[in-house]
Amino acid sequence: MLFVYKTEVLVDVYRRGSKTDLSTGWFALTLMRQVCDSTTIFGMVYDGYCATRNASVPDVPYHYYGKSALECSMYTGKGGKTKHKFVQEKTIFGRWGKNYNFTFVHPEWPPIQR
Repeated sequence: MLFVYKTEVLVDVYRRGSKTDLSTGWFALTLMRQVCDSTTIFGMVYDGYCATRNASVPDVPYHYYGKSALECSMYTGKGGKTKHKFVQEKTIFGRWGKNYNFTFVHPEWPPIQR
């Protein structure tokens, strides 16, 4: 999984000084692309979601437990410290969408530009 990340973003995640961790979404989608013929993914927002989100749709907590920053605050880096590169990962997931037969719903992802 680390090799896949390094190949996609040209960065060694665990090199000294990187201060980056892969998200659970990264591990899950990397596994799914190797095991499943098709996958429907619920509740994962796309890379530009927070910038284009309808103002009438409330932002939700990032975690389902305890006190948590709001989801879009976490993705934009304004919700506190995080070691994840969420937006970069979601851009990669979008590229994988067609190649690995991923369907993203709730919210639905825009068509992938090739």
